[in-house]
Amino acid sequence: MVRPRRWQILLVVFLVITAGVAFIRFWHEAKRIGRGASPGSFFRQDEADQPIRVDPLTGLPPLQDAEYFAAVIENAPAARPQRGLGAASIVYEMLAEGGITRFLAFYSGRSSVEIGPIRSVRPYIVDIASGHGTVLAHCGGSQEALAIIAESNYPSVNELVQGSAFYRDNTRRVPHNLYAKAESILDCARRMGYRTDFAESGYVFRKREARGNSNPIEVTIRYSPGYSVQWEYDAKTSLWLRSINKKPHVDANTGQQIAAANVIIEVVPTRVLDDEGRLSMELVGSGEVVALSAGEVMCGRWVRLSGTTDPAVYVAETGTPIELCPGNTWVQIVSEANMVEINSGQGELGGG
Repeated sequence: MVRPRRWQILLVVFLVITAGVAFIRFWHEAKRIGRGASPGSFFRQDEADQPIRVDPLTGLPPLQDAEYFAAVIENAPAARPQRGLGAASIVYEMLAEGGITRFLAFYSGRSSVEIGPIRSVRPYIVDIASGHGTVLAHCGGSQEALAIIAESNYPSVNELVQGSAFYRDNTRRVPHNLYAKAESILDCARRMGYRTDFAESGYVFRKREARGNSNPIEVTIRYSPGYSVQWEYDAKTSLWLRSINKKPHVDANTGQQIAAANVIIEVVPTRVLDDEGRLSMELVGSGEVVALSAGEVMCGRWVRLSGTTDPAVYVAETGTPIELCPGNTWVQIVSEANMVEINSGQGELGGG
């Protein structure tokens, strides 16, 4: 009885990965055609057969002359509440050394929103940023990360070199007080000759409004002691509300709890490299994924054929692309050792 079941599981995994590879090839071709028409946008045809620009990070109509960049943001307790996380189009959360998580936030449009505290970069953060094709703002980094940036000539706005684009908030302690305005990062990037009008994602957005789910759903992700993340579905707004250690996670710019249209939980093989706790993450290949959108919990696989140039795409267990709601997305990068609990109010739906 065990052997047939194992083969069934392997067969399903094989079919999902095969469908994912086919989808990525289709997506690459669509991306190539789209680039020929207009950089930094996806296209749909309306009744008049005119292209409609859609922000590739959110699936929403972009602001006029939209520009894009990413920033590394700290999540130590002394850094909270952060500024600008609620305004980001995409936010990745992942472990750094010592069980502390760190954010990589992507921004669309041009504004004076304050962002920070901005901290140092790691190799896997450069890898994720490069998949979306944007400028990266940070303050220093590990030797390996800085070497990758230098060797690849990656578009980097580093406070240790371009200090005028950043500022210190003297009401907070160093090093938890480094901030920047979005427009300052973009101005600096353009002066350095970097392209700011392009970004991409592997997301497929729903073309019609999702029905939504009225059932309560709460997801808990335990990264380490003191870093327990909760996402609770709010049926009234069809958004997912974020908490840390059971307390609402608030954006200091607005005083409001951070919310997301979509939450993606991506299981990535992770290993510790040395006694200082430096990490390596295998972001190329395939692995388990859970997507939360419009009150739905969708299981599948993330697939990424190559690093540095492509983002991950998400494929359902049926082999079809996972469709997200237009809006902002949070991606929770977890290892197999991190506990994930999904509770629908009718018992636990899953965990790891």
